[in-house]
Formats: sequence, structure tokens, C-alpha cells
Amino acid sequence: MLKRRSFLKYSLLGLGGCSLAKGPSLTLTDQQKYPEKLRFAVTDLSGLETLEQDFGQYREVLAEVLALPVEFFPVENYSAAAPALLANELDFAMAGPSEYLLL
Repeated sequence: MLKRRSFLKYSLLGLGGCSLAKGPSLTLTDQQKYPEKLRFAVTDLSGLETLEQDFGQYREVLAEVLALPVEFFPVENYSAAAPALLANELDFAMAGPSEYLLL
């Protein structure tokens, strides 16, 4: 009986603490701006034609949902995507789990 009361008490305390927690606000400051376009790469496909064929519909839906134009950024392999990400030439890259670890 005592264990049940303690469990109930600590459970309610935990739920109350989680409900009172406030996350960071997502407002933009004057220095932060939305990007004008989004550059997207897939690390295991090379060539613009292959990207268009395999991810053309994905790009259209992503552009519609984000209300931003999305353009493809073809890369030869995952090792070409890393410098592009660091140089802000590429906004995001789709990579597999092992490629992600190597990036």
C-alpha cells in the first residue's frame, strides 16, 4: 500500500513538473531571417537527372508545405556533401545511417 502511494505521488509530481516546463520560443529576431530558397541533396544519388526522377515529387510537396522554393544540389557522394554543408552552399542532405555517422 505504501509503495502504491509513493508511486502515485511521484508520478503526479513528475506530470506536474512536465506540464509547467516551458520550451524556448520560436520567434525570429531581427538578425535571423527565413531563407529565400532551400538547397537539398541526396548523398547516395549523383546527377541532377537522377534526383529529378527519384525525388521530384518529394521536392514539390516539400516546397508546398514549407512555402519555400526547394532546389536540388547534386553531389557525387557523402564526402562531397560535408564541405557543402559547412560552406552554407547546401541547407540539408538526405543520408543513410552509416553516411550520417561519417558526415
